[in-house]
Amino acid sequence: MRAPTRQKKHLHRGSLNSASQEERNKHLEIKSVKWKGHKIRFFEKEPGEWWALLNDIAKALQQSPWQVCQNLTNGDVLTEPLDSEDDNHVVSEAGIFKLMFASGNAKAEDFIEWMCGNLCTLRMDLALEGFQVLSMFDPKWNGARNFDNFVRGLVDGRNKALQAELNKAMRIASEAVLAMYGYSEPFDEDDLTLEMCVKREPIYAETVNLMEANKNFNLNLPVKELIHGKYAPPRT
Repeated sequence: MRAPTRQKKHLHRGSLNSASQEERNKHLEIKSVKWKGHKIRFFEKEPGEWWALLNDIAKALQQSPWQVCQNLTNGDVLTEPLDSEDDNHVVSEAGIFKLMFASGNAKAEDFIEWMCGNLCTLRMDLALEGFQVLSMFDPKWNGARNFDNFVRGLVDGRNKALQAELNKAMRIASEAVLAMYGYSEPFDEDDLTLEMCVKREPIYAETVNLMEANKNFNLNLPVKELIHGKYAPPRT
């Protein structure tokens, strides 16, 4: 069987004229990081959007720039007017992920395993059976199950649920501290003094840990009663 051939990627070039390039270079922000003993230079293409020099990435992966480009799409690589002696091709953050996935690097393999595990969880959250996993890659899969919208909603929902749990833990800890100082129900968190807030912190951390263990292991423990019983037992 003949191996599939790959088309060489064409690199897009920036459209800045020489005057605007010169002006931009004066304000160009470049940061360097060390990875596996190699210096990788990043430049800020747009505020908060960092692109890496393709040559630096290629050297770190022990590949030629041409080899690296075979795992990228045209939108992942651009030519920018950088003040560099090297070729000024740069690669996007998404492109770096693609290169790492294709590199065979052990750390990248660990990351892929973690990501696949999360995708399996996501598939279950989408109410899809295991034999329907390929539906997630179907371009016709949209409407009520639009992938992007669902994931955003899922993340927002989980963040709200997490915040609700943290708020509950804080309330339990606050009430425990108030009870320690002789206050009785109904508790009012406005009564907390600075000294009480300091004492509340370790109780809050312990409450969060207990709530997490309670959920992960289906212990059905009365968290509030346990925390209050430890730190503010009823007076006899």
